[in-house]
Amino acid sequence: MKKFKILLACLLLPSLLWGQEKFWQVNETLPAFKLQDQFDQTGQLDQTVRLVIFARGMESKDLIDELLSGEDGDFLSQHQALYIADISGMPSLITKLFALPKMRGFNYPMLLDYTGKATARIPSREKKVTLVHIEKNKVINIQFLDDVKLLRAEIIREGLP
Repeated sequence: MKKFKILLACLLLPSLLWGQEKFWQVNETLPAFKLQDQFDQTGQLDQTVRLVIFARGMESKDLIDELLSGEDGDFLSQHQALYIADISGMPSLITKLFALPKMRGFNYPMLLDYTGKATARIPSREKKVTLVHIEKNKVINIQFLDDVKLLRAEIIREGLP
């Protein structure tokens, strides 16, 4: 019986600890972090970023691509926005052979989380883009959008002085 309890504790402990890690919250100060983009350039969340645009699933990535493919390459930086995509669910062979070459054709940078660890705390909703509004590394609002026009309007509104 004692061995069973130890085994059970070993199996449950990781899920209990994982469950304690919460998503980003309004008023939370975010730590600076760095990720590589599709061109192997380092991008970072720092004091200059006012908006994090986040995609966890293909539907949200497609919405962002639809928006950004019609904009110039400086659109994100002009609006102090950072696009981050969690691609951890994609098999590494598919990522290397197909996804990265396609992403390198995009005229905008997208920071890539290959493991899901860096973006684990960013909240998301199925088929929606997460917008995290930030002021001096502090979360001031979180939105979940699934409409390209609304997404563009929010990015432009956030980039205004």
